[in-house]
Amino acid sequence: MAAAVADNTPYAVAVLDFQMPNIDGVTLAKMIKADTALAATPLILLTSAGRKGDPNGLVGDVFSAYLVKPARASMLLNSILTAINDGAAERITGMAAALSRADAKTNAAKSDAVASSNLGLDVLVAEDNTVNQMVIKAMLEKLGCDVTIADNGKIAVSKYKTGHFDVVLMDVSMPEMDGGEATALIRRRQKKTGEETPIIGVTAHAMREDRQRCLDAGMDDYLPKPVKQDKLEAVLKKWTKPAADKKAVG
Repeated sequence: MAAAVADNTPYAVAVLDFQMPNIDGVTLAKMIKADTALAATPLILLTSAGRKGDPNGLVGDVFSAYLVKPARASMLLNSILTAINDGAAERITGMAAALSRADAKTNAAKSDAVASSNLGLDVLVAEDNTVNQMVIKAMLEKLGCDVTIADNGKIAVSKYKTGHFDVVLMDVSMPEMDGGEATALIRRRQKKTGEETPIIGVTAHAMREDRQRCLDAGMDDYLPKPVKQDKLEAVLKKWTKPAADKKAVG
């Protein structure tokens, strides 16, 4: 890692096995974080099945994410994305502060930009990662959408029952209840009520197995992670009616 930094090609992320001879993964991680040249590198802890759960509270402190052996490819990719995005929280916070200090002219220009692509949709977002929540919320609000966040599939189903949404963005891999289970419960409710709210799966780089999981679960479409603004706007326009169209129909 030190050689890579010296060569101006630092590693984007490091996956550390918990059980290693001489120096275990946790000790190695603390050594890395103690080195100012290496400390910014996001770390993922790889643990055995017997250690499932937040290992000694290290995730969120020393490690950005953890994986339980044997780890599926999509879960590995999700963890890598989480780790890489971990450092984005401070940048997003800084951006929010900068926007709040903008003058009236800048705010007016921003309002015009939002109005030009104002979809006017009520969107339910099921996503357990805080950074991903912040990013997708900002993207949706840029498109003039009202956003409701659910931290997992179980909460998403509960919010869906009590709210009125134009579309649901459903992360595939979530704790307590994953996107597939949540979609099945929402679809069951839709059959009883006659609702036709589209559900868009959000998957790790749209890997083949996760794409199929979306379709098998009854989702209408899918978006790959990391979500891109243009792709998000396109899929929303594909499956919903913008505010102007809904007003005209009404």
